[in-house]
Amino acid sequence: MNIRWIDILGKDEITITESKTGKVRSITVNESLKEVLKYSSTKYSLTGRFKIENYLFANRKDQKFTIQYANRLLKSALKTYGIKIQNASTHTLRKTFGKRVWEMDGQSERSLVYLSQIFNHSNVGITRSEIKPCFSEFVGLSWFSLSFTYDFQGVMFVTDFHITWRKI
Repeated sequence: MNIRWIDILGKDEITITESKTGKVRSITVNESLKEVLKYSSTKYSLTGRFKIENYLFANRKDQKFTIQYANRLLKSALKTYGIKIQNASTHTLRKTFGKRVWEMDGQSERSLVYLSQIFNHSNVGITRSEIKPCFSEFVGLSWFSLSFTYDFQGVMFVTDFHITWRKI
């Protein structure tokens, strides 16, 4: 979670290097996310702690989130809203995202190709094996619309292993 405000604020695209594979890719930043980032940075500036070089996903000490910390936040949010998911993690959200895309596109091979690209898998078979086993695991996380794969209407976005958000 190495994204800094300077990397994304006011940008049309963000380039990330995935930690596990070292693969580089670009992700389009849609207008809704740009608005949320602008609003959030303005509110954050009012605290007197905002610096453009700070991490986007940071704790109260302005240190970047660890995956473990993000998982604790996710589990806390799920508990707060009464959503019961066995072994919940940020990877659970990634798999749920893939499952929903696949289902909403009629379980098509086309959706597996799109997801394979989004997940940066080397082949569609890896994507298929990641998505299909998860069918009975998750309920209630249907927030995705397939109209444009990266066109999210919120603060969430996908990185290699995680769907993450920042609370200010």
